[in-house]
Amino acid sequence: MVVGIAEPCPLRREALWRALRALGCLDVRVLPASPAGLRPCEAERDPELVLLAFRMPAGNGLGRYAALRKTHWQLRGVVLVEDPAPPHWGLAGRLGLAVLAYSEAAGEVLRQAVRGQWAMSPAARSAGAAWWTEWGARWEGLSRRQRAIAWGIARGWSDEEIAQALSICRSTLRTHLRRLFARLGLPGRQALRAWLRAGGLEDPAVAAGLRGEVPWPLSASRPPFWRTLFEFVLLFGGPRLPLAE
Repeated sequence: MVVGIAEPCPLRREALWRALRALGCLDVRVLPASPAGLRPCEAERDPELVLLAFRMPAGNGLGRYAALRKTHWQLRGVVLVEDPAPPHWGLAGRLGLAVLAYSEAAGEVLRQAVRGQWAMSPAARSAGAAWWTEWGARWEGLSRRQRAIAWGIARGWSDEEIAQALSICRSTLRTHLRRLFARLGLPGRQALRAWLRAGGLEDPAVAAGLRGEVPWPLSASRPPFWRTLFEFVLLFGGPRLPLAE
């Protein structure tokens, strides 16, 4: 069996490689990840299974798996997380992926996962389905722009800061906000922040959802003071320096 590992952490990647070799998996390959998705293997045989880290740079492993499935449609996958919770079960379950804790990724449990015999418990499946109904489906139903605005609110950004980050005017932002609150059935900003917190959507990897895309402006930060001052000087002018003779 050809097994791929998509894990950004070198130490965990090495541990998984050794655990798989101990189980007799001699053809283990490291699959490099990129924001656009996992690049297909260039070897003769396609991987039959991929062990995916849930946390990936600028997204999560679910988006990488979906990208890889476009060229490896029979590929099975196992998602690895630090502490499995309803958001992981809900998201991975939508793609038919097994969820495994890093602490369990060895020995007989890993052998069952490689053979496709590892499945979520009924309690985990039920909790994941409940999370998907309350948070996952509603979050996935938002547009990319609405997700970005929601994330800006979750981070405590003001309307002015969100509008500046998205390059839109404040009136346009207010229109988006009304539609966002109406779609989620929430009364305002405080309720939105509480809803995101309760569903674990303040976690970047969870917020990336099934698309595996970070809800921009997640990676952005407030404009630093020096840049704001620089823009002010450009707009209104600053002290005039004497020209050299």
